[in-house]
Amino acid sequence: MTLNIPDAPLRRTMSVWIAAVTSVAIAAAVIAATPTRANAAATPVNLGTAATYGVLGGATVTNTGPTVVNGLNVGVSPGPAIVGFAASDGGPGIVTPPGALHTTDDHAGQAKEDLTAAYNQAGGQTQTDAVYNAPTSSVARR
Repeated sequence: MTLNIPDAPLRRTMSVWIAAVTSVAIAAAVIAATPTRANAAATPVNLGTAATYGVLGGATVTNTGPTVVNGLNVGVSPGPAIVGFAASDGGPGIVTPPGALHTTDDHAGQAKEDLTAAYNQAGGQTQTDAVYNAPTSSVARR
């Protein structure tokens, strides 16, 4: 004996569509309500004379490839040398004006002090306004 129920396939199709639309709506609501970005209000750090440097090191600065530092200084302090930027040592590096090489001079020394002060200032900032909400899974693990 066979039952003839003409509305059964239509009801099944409608149930699947309603479930799919409901699932998408719930997923969209969960994504919209879950912030996952960290937001922190940091105070800008003044680099002082260190802002004029593209490369600033404390020991020897060594360049090994075709590097171009556009308009910024290359310096080292208290280290002894910059290698790979001067034509005299056959280096491939180029420093374009107004940038210049500063090896253990007063300019590089002051920039190194300014960079250290900026690093300490940045490291000492508190992140009181930082907010991070880890995303949570809506699927239960079994």
